[in-house]
Amino acid sequence: MSDWTSTTGSAEALWRIRECGSTLSETLDLSRLALNSLPPEIGQLHWLTLLDLQGNQLSTLPPEIGQLSKLRKLNLSSNRLSAMPPEFGQLTELTELNLTGNRLAALPPEIGRLSVLEELYVRSNQLTTLPSEIGHLSALTLLGLQDNKLTSLPPMIQKLRKLTQLFLHGNYEGLGLTDESLGPKSTEVIQKLKQAKPPEEILAIYFTQLAGGSKALNEVKVILVGRGGAGKTSIRKRLIKDSFNPYQRETAGIKIDYWMLDEKKDGKKDGVTEDGKKDGIKAHVWDFAGQEITHATHQFFLTRRSLYLLVLEGRSDLQDRDAEYWLRLIRAFGADSPVIVVLNKWVDKPFAVAEFTLRHEFSNIQVFIRTDCRTGLGIHELKKVIRETAVEMETVKQDFPRLWFSVKNYMAGMKENYLPLSRYREICNDYGVVSELDQNALIGYLHDLGIILHYAGDARLAGTTVLNPRWVTASVYVLLRHAERRQAHDGEFTGHLTLAEARLALENTDVEMVMYLVGLMERFELCYALEGHENTWLVPQLLAPQTPQNLGDKWFKANSTRLRYRYNVLPEGLLPRFIVRAHPLISENHVWRQGVVLEMDHEDTGETAYALVIAEPGKERIQVTVIGAKDARLRLTKLVRAHFQNIHEDFDQRSTTSDKSVNSLDARELLELEDKPGLFKSVKALIVDEKKGQQSGISTDEEGSIRIDQKQELDRVAAPEGKERRNTAMEIFEDRQKVFLSYAHADSGHRDVLMQNLKVMEMDGIIDWWYDGKVLPSQNLEIEIRQALEEADVILFLLSTASLSSRYIQEFELYRAFERLLSESLQTTRPIIVPILLEADCAWKSWGERTIGKIGDFEFLPINQKGEVLAVDQWPSRRKAFNSVEQSLRRMLEIIKNKA
Repeated sequence: MSDWTSTTGSAEALWRIRECGSTLSETLDLSRLALNSLPPEIGQLHWLTLLDLQGNQLSTLPPEIGQLSKLRKLNLSSNRLSAMPPEFGQLTELTELNLTGNRLAALPPEIGRLSVLEELYVRSNQLTTLPSEIGHLSALTLLGLQDNKLTSLPPMIQKLRKLTQLFLHGNYEGLGLTDESLGPKSTEVIQKLKQAKPPEEILAIYFTQLAGGSKALNEVKVILVGRGGAGKTSIRKRLIKDSFNPYQRETAGIKIDYWMLDEKKDGKKDGVTEDGKKDGIKAHVWDFAGQEITHATHQFFLTRRSLYLLVLEGRSDLQDRDAEYWLRLIRAFGADSPVIVVLNKWVDKPFAVAEFTLRHEFSNIQVFIRTDCRTGLGIHELKKVIRETAVEMETVKQDFPRLWFSVKNYMAGMKENYLPLSRYREICNDYGVVSELDQNALIGYLHDLGIILHYAGDARLAGTTVLNPRWVTASVYVLLRHAERRQAHDGEFTGHLTLAEARLALENTDVEMVMYLVGLMERFELCYALEGHENTWLVPQLLAPQTPQNLGDKWFKANSTRLRYRYNVLPEGLLPRFIVRAHPLISENHVWRQGVVLEMDHEDTGETAYALVIAEPGKERIQVTVIGAKDARLRLTKLVRAHFQNIHEDFDQRSTTSDKSVNSLDARELLELEDKPGLFKSVKALIVDEKKGQQSGISTDEEGSIRIDQKQELDRVAAPEGKERRNTAMEIFEDRQKVFLSYAHADSGHRDVLMQNLKVMEMDGIIDWWYDGKVLPSQNLEIEIRQALEEADVILFLLSTASLSSRYIQEFELYRAFERLLSESLQTTRPIIVPILLEADCAWKSWGERTIGKIGDFEFLPINQKGEVLAVDQWPSRRKAFNSVEQSLRRMLEIIKNKA
């Protein structure tokens, strides 16, 4: 047998495989065993006709799967598969294949070999298109493709003559098919409530729409980025108006213009057809301010489906650094969008950049062009390249339903600063776009084009507003600049922004929308609410740049843990995001623009550790020093690492580049070796060596090669309970409990403190926790909440007057939690419900009396040393209260683990 790692689930699987081998059974059930890999021994069961692998955690399949040549039915639903092996095409006897609920971005072309396949279920994956080989499945009668991300269908799909059921519902972008076009959903057909709409009718509507019911979008968002003074505004004016002002002032915030990218037509006027109508591509040109204080706001507006002009200049001799910095920002937020690099002001100071190196690293660079706005050098060539690049962009060429154009044009002329989402839907209905799916897809396109801004599905943004981008960009810029100027005038860089100050800066703006804008800044981690100061926020980028003088020399003593995060380019705003995430732990208000001091108590010993976190932009790194008693130091180190790992992952998650091997920040985590000051070793390398059981080492000039005890070093930064929990990517382990956090947004301050405790438990491999702040602006909040609530093993309810009066929490989240708890279905796992009392004077006792009758007894937290329930607001500090909560949760989860 193989040396395949054995866990409880895998041991059961091996037993069942052996039993199947001894009995020659034709069916094998390996469902719901929490398997994260499938043993190669599976390939020895050549006689199998049915294999059930649903409800596991498989991310890959072994090539031996292709040896099951007699297999007729294969169920792989509810796993984590991101790709299928080529050997999959050898299963030529398959008649039924279920891939529902995985992470497949594409089906392999080998699927065309399954010539007798009759039913194919690929619901709830991430497919954007289908291989043309799908047309070879001549026996197919049912094809389920619901809830994917399909943007197109291959013409070969029309060759499926035996197809009687085709389900395409829930593909929000690209297909342009309404619910009416798609007919009844699969649930209605399965329950025999309705008959499926004939696939040939659905496909006829789709391909007819492509032929005559739609036309190419021919619009693109062009975004100019670069440092202040690089000449972005001059480039914009040269391109659009062919004008130049030598005294051009810097752009305040963001300037948005429209520009027709036209071609000359055989003696005709540029961009005008014979009937006098404009021809060509319409560009929405966004010119960003280059001041550093605005850089962190760019994440509001850098979008996919855009064409970027990166403008560089050579007078500061920082062109290579600037190129790296901006190209990484573009990749982080704009995915694979094409980039034209403009080497501007070239006549006054010719300069070069590392073109070969940049092209090798950033494959989306189209060309480097030398320009000078004063002389006009390169402007004609730049116009030509912009048009040629735009013409080839898929989103520009993509067919856009004609009805959508009317809505797009209406929204482009929007005079209001903002509209409720309900009004947007009314406008869609007026112009014939009646399907809510179509309306959602369209609003995504309008956001990416820069016609409107809409951050869907985020409760912290007051959720349902369509914004005029000019108003948003100008308002956020005014807020930041107003506060910055006030601080400069007062000579006191507190970083504070008050509601009164915001209302003064944004005169004639409703207080509700002022709060919305501040909420937008909170959502993107530009600021956080100050505890004990009503309607006051701290904006880290508005803080004093100087390091405080009273930090002392304790940071240079022994008994410290030092980490270093290195980047090719350290993005503006990365450290402020860390500060926002960790702000409940800030020590004695020691926080400044480039650094922060944190303090944290150990949940058992009560000992305190301190962390000094400093950004060094010139050196492109962040330095972390943690001091204190050993256990407390380890606890705080794990928390700091967790926050940085999540920030790095967030950048990578938002970077939807097709090259998944690329880390959009190129972040490297290094650890200073114990008793070896100044010697740092990659944490990832230590982890790899530990997993392989090989000796780590490091080279020095003075001592040559030095051996490293990687276990000893890793025990200083991560949980030592087992090697499987050494991780730099916050992996999900099968023994980790899924925790759902339910809270009222009025209690977000409590949530932020509790989050620090949950992060430590996450780093220890005990839990994987979820709250609505993990929902990206592009995701649907309610769908994400429902999914997380269904998967949760533990549900934490933060009890307060606000949460007890929240209809959504009481009637949906709590109701569904109780429903799962009381369910007698074998398919429904029963969660543990943990109420955490925030306020002593809320109606928690009557709530408990009502609910205990339904679900039996449960433990209220936090509990003091006497074993009494003591509300968080009755403790000396929130940190001590939530430390108690953490202690109780750890004990509770340990009991669950031992019972399992």
